[in-house]
Amino acid sequence: SGSYHINSWIAPVFHISWGHAGKWAHNESNLYENATVSQTFIAPGIRIYTPKALLGFFNSVAFYAEVAAGAGQSNLSLENPIMRIENGENVNIHLNESNLYTGLQARIGATIDIDHTVGLHVNYTFARNQINASLFNDTRFTRSYLEIGINIKLLKSKNYYK
Repeated sequence: SGSYHINSWIAPVFHISWGHAGKWAHNESNLYENATVSQTFIAPGIRIYTPKALLGFFNSVAFYAEVAAGAGQSNLSLENPIMRIENGENVNIHLNESNLYTGLQARIGATIDIDHTVGLHVNYTFARNQINASLFNDTRFTRSYLEIGINIKLLKSKNYYK
């Protein structure tokens, strides 16, 4: 993800995320047994920061909240064949499906500046998405995750450091 500070408290952000899950198991049905899904999501958004102070703790630490909306691609692959009956004949359904999905995500977090070029961040993200696909059981799904990472500042910072 990336952001550009318009001023000390607001920044537009851009996220690209990728996720993969596999080897599913379900006690009541083998339909999705060993299925895999890969998802890519792109979301522009807006982030609101606590302002930086000239001295002290809040000179190098900022808390933030963020909202983003975006779209993604979901690729589902089933291992077990599915059949349906049409006009009295068995018809095989494709085992792979690729669909577009949309969603909203909210994020809260903190950044800690180590020096004027490098810092750390930690945040929690909650995302609610909608998908219309024939192989998915649901039309909505939720993602929730904790993220810890390194910030690299590519532009000159106006913060003051001790």
